This record gives sequence, C-alpha cells and structure tokens, in this order.
Amino acid sequence: MFASLALALVFVAGLSAANAGSPGSDPAADCKPARGDAVIASCTEIIARDPNFAPAYFNRGVAYAHKGEHGKAIADYSKTIALDPNIVQAYHNRGIVYAKTGETAHAIADYTMVIEIDPGNERAYVNRGSAYEKSAKRREAIADYRKALALDPNDQYAREGLQRLGAAD
Repeated sequence: MFASLALALVFVAGLSAANAGSPGSDPAADCKPARGDAVIASCTEIIARDPNFAPAYFNRGVAYAHKGEHGKAIADYSKTIALDPNIVQAYHNRGIVYAKTGETAHAIADYTMVIEIDPGNERAYVNRGSAYEKSAKRREAIADYRKALALDPNDQYAREGLQRLGAAD
C-alpha cells in the first residue's frame, strides 16, 4: 500500500539568482523535488552554503527515498523537522519511509504528528491505518480508515483496508 502513495514535495525557494553560475549549474534550480543524483548533488551544495535551509534537506530526502536510500532519507527528513517543524510533509514522508523499512511504531508516531498538526490530512489517516493494520492493531486501523473515508468518501485505500479487516459497511 505504501508504495502506491507518492512522496509529497516541497520546492526550494528563496535562493537568489546571484547564486547561479552558468546555465544548468544553478543548485537552486536543480535542487527541486525530483529523482536522481543531480538533485542530491545540487541540494548538498545548497546545504554546504546554508546548513539551516530546511527545504534543501527535504528535497534531498525525497530524492534519497526514491533511490531507496532509506537511512539517508530519514536523516534528511529528521533534519528538516529539526530546522522547521512546520514542514508537515517531512513527518509524513518520514513515516512512509519508516513504514517501508518495517519500523511501524516510528511510522505511527510520524503520522500521528501529521494528524495533530493537520487533522484534515486524510492521507495520514490512511497511512496510519495501514501501519496499525501491520501492527495487528485492528481497532485503531478501522478507526483511521473510517476517519479517512469521512474526510474523503472516495478513498479507495481506506475502503480496501476496511475490507481486509472485515469492517466494510
């Protein structure tokens, strides 16, 4: 289920054109939410210049996650959160990576944080429900899937979760 949920993205903003070299060599333009080693290199260059620029860590975390470098993705999402706890998607993405690595307790904690900050985040309920389901916490999983459906009655993942748990209406 987690593989079908896309990692959300944050754009790097606030870097001036003065940071640009020749065309195609601007780390600010290249450190964008995407996949690949070029993104990682560009974001790393920005971080070297400004180690407190949270969006560069976030975007590099997205690239690491897409490459399957889970430890590095978790580290970058954690650094993003330490620098700017208002980047809610860093908690969500870190939760997705934790879930992929079988660290469901950590995933549940991150999804819970997303829900505390943004109670209308339907995806966090679906993902937390899935993590509860994998942790054999049936009651909690059902509650989260139902909450997700209350927020988005068309959510197929929540419906499928309830069906798996024998709780579909």
